[in-house]
Amino acid sequence: MRDILSDARTLWILLAAAVLMTVGFSVVADTFQFSILDELYDAEEIRARLAVMTPDQKQAHRWMTGTLDVLYPLVYGAFFIGMALRFLGRFGPLLALPGIVVIPVDLAEGVVQILLLNGHEDVVGWKEVLTPIKLALFFLALLVCLIGLSIRFFQRLRRQQIPVENRL
Repeated sequence: MRDILSDARTLWILLAAAVLMTVGFSVVADTFQFSILDELYDAEEIRARLAVMTPDQKQAHRWMTGTLDVLYPLVYGAFFIGMALRFLGRFGPLLALPGIVVIPVDLAEGVVQILLLNGHEDVVGWKEVLTPIKLALFFLALLVCLIGLSIRFFQRLRRQQIPVENRL
């Protein structure tokens, strides 16, 4: 699995899929004219957004959360894991942990979100906990990814500056 996730073609496919899914969220939200709950973690703000949503908007959001938002963490999580494994050497498996852990946290947040959209506002406390954890793990995994890319970039730059006869 490590070889598959860290393969350059796999990473490009995962990146393209993540970008398309990100666009997909905007298209669905714009089409049905609702604000996505995914990054909200303040209970009052969540309740306020839910209060102004129509039944059709809630239904569209439920479908989006139950489909696109289930695949999304699998895709971006696999991308972050693969980038850490590809570019961060022996520390890659350890540095892939935020990308691994964010997947079940994001999926759990999605379950809570669907419950909220179905009128179970008593679970809003879970959203207040899960969403900040998800966001912290996501941005930590993104940082690891960017560090890996930076290391690779500077390695290539350095190789290009060393004359061929001085390379071993």
